[in-house]
Amino acid sequence: MKIHRSLVLSLCFSLQAPLAAAENWDVQARRCLTLLDQSRDNAEQVCRQALGRAEKTGIADELLANVMNRLGVFYDEKGRFDDAERMYRRSINLKEKVLGPDSPELAKGISNLAQLFWSRGWFDYTEPLFRQALAIREKALGRDHPLVANSLNSLGLLYWNQGRHAEAEPLFREALTIREKHLGADHPDVATAASNLAVLCDGAGKPIEAEKLYERALAIREQAFGSKHPLVADSLNNLLLFYRGHGRTQEAERLALRLADISAARR
Repeated sequence: MKIHRSLVLSLCFSLQAPLAAAENWDVQARRCLTLLDQSRDNAEQVCRQALGRAEKTGIADELLANVMNRLGVFYDEKGRFDDAERMYRRSINLKEKVLGPDSPELAKGISNLAQLFWSRGWFDYTEPLFRQALAIREKALGRDHPLVANSLNSLGLLYWNQGRHAEAEPLFREALTIREKHLGADHPDVATAASNLAVLCDGAGKPIEAEKLYERALAIREQAFGSKHPLVADSLNNLLLFYRGHGRTQEAERLALRLADISAARR
């Protein structure tokens, strides 16, 4: 049987087309992520067009889900919460389909959706999602993992804001321990965990421990970012409020002067 040359070429092109589309999609997707990270004015338009083309060509991969999730974050930051929710859900559903329901990659999107619900005051939906993200990460990565610490910290913050301080404290302590072990004692994420625990300790009537934690968070951030960084200013402000709350006016005023210097330097 003789196969006509034009038919052979047609078959070759039909096989190459999906490969070319996949390669082109990879480039487009990474461009979308860059534009969104840079908050470019055309980011939304470019990304929505790229998503539409990808779905029309039958692409359904983790990269597509990542673009959807990042576009959700973009909407979230703009206060477009309905658009953000829709994009988060699309990303989660696609990742579950592509990677399976137990993939730790699911937890990031679930946590983002939980944060969105929290910002809208939908607390009945927030806690189950944070717990789901924690369960996925713990099952996939083990309890002693930095991403598990992130989930513990998120759940602890939710409990703290709901006045459930006794439930928040062990989560903050465990998150701090995990981060110290895996990231090092001087890592900025350790400062965040220490600061969260300091706020809780202060409210729970443990001022001595709270002060040490506030001072530690400040020292870590100064070492990591320098004395004029916004996160250093946050730590100074936390310590200032602590001093004022405990009647230590002179120490509070000293920190107020430092904050004024940082503010002047940023103008």
